[in-house]
Amino acid sequence: MNWEYKDLIDVCEINLGKTPSRSNKKLWDINKIGNNKWASIADLTKVKGRYLSDTKEYISDEGAKLFNYVKPNTILMSFKLSIGKLAITKEKIYTNEAIVALPIKNNKELNQDFLYYYLEFYDWEKESENDVKVKGKTLNKDKLKKIKIPLPPFPIQQKIVEKLDTIFVEIDKATAAIEANVKNAEALFKNYLKKTYKGDKNWKIVTLRDVSKVIAGQSPKGTNYNKEGKGLPFYQGKKDFGDRYINIPTVWTTEITKEAIKEDILISVRAPVGPVNIANEHICIGRGLAAIRTTDKINKEYLFNYFLKIEKELVSNVGAVFNSINKTQIENLKIPLPNLTIQQDIVSKINKISSEVNKLNNLHKNKLSDLVFFKQSILKQAFNGELVKAA
Repeated sequence: MNWEYKDLIDVCEINLGKTPSRSNKKLWDINKIGNNKWASIADLTKVKGRYLSDTKEYISDEGAKLFNYVKPNTILMSFKLSIGKLAITKEKIYTNEAIVALPIKNNKELNQDFLYYYLEFYDWEKESENDVKVKGKTLNKDKLKKIKIPLPPFPIQQKIVEKLDTIFVEIDKATAAIEANVKNAEALFKNYLKKTYKGDKNWKIVTLRDVSKVIAGQSPKGTNYNKEGKGLPFYQGKKDFGDRYINIPTVWTTEITKEAIKEDILISVRAPVGPVNIANEHICIGRGLAAIRTTDKINKEYLFNYFLKIEKELVSNVGAVFNSINKTQIENLKIPLPNLTIQQDIVSKINKISSEVNKLNNLHKNKLSDLVFFKQSILKQAFNGELVKAA
């Protein structure tokens, strides 16, 4: 395979975005009245397909004057913290400094879709391993400029893109079908919870404070954090949650503010409000969490599943205008309360259905992993010159 290779800087412009000052509200369009879309890594992560059509945040016309926009039909790529997230602009867009725009210098030398597929295939973890920063991995601009880009003859690039497009359409269809099955299974489980907790007229309605103790989190000073395991494991919010039990700790604190003990229910009280997890050890909780410690009046699993049921409706239920919820609002939540025997029976039935849903979801996740592996193997063939042979 006698393909030519060039540095990325030789085939593309390398343009970085900027972030307007957060303290200057005039630079941001919080109501999205205008059309100055501003992309962050989170927007690239959520892209379905290849094209970026909208962003979570917009900047004002005044903010847009501070830096240049990215033209339509340009590749965007994250190169800090989360490396290699890709999208192509559908219209003009502004980006932050963690995203590089890559306009191609000569469209007769390098096919844009070919470059996109190559960047998707590239081993960014390996490339960035010597550029570890405090908050994650990144690539400096000089290193980015020197990334080697293959340049087979242009007709070969086009044929590779055509083959990959054809194969990946089928992979994307299969992926979408599997993801739909996962959502359907989860929706069925949530519907079962709604029917279960609808209860009957003989059930009591109590407030959460009647059956449990609520501990609002409080963040220690950052100077007391460490990664050496000194003090208690510290958890701040939803980002630390696992499927059911909280994730393995990565930060500890020697200043103990508010504590949760093993088997306490943990609820996220700041955006997003409502998700729950269970503590698997004695921990310190920050202001993004609250701990719920049940009494002998209520089955812990019964209460945990009830929170799963109300997660999506919780914000409107408590009137939390700013997408947060305080201790008093949590304590005042209304809970349907049958006797303990009925609670246990409900828990047993939910666990049985949940187990079946989890089996199905694990099967689907394995299929998705297989599709990702298959996609990477196809890309490897393409860029090893095995997918399309030169005439």
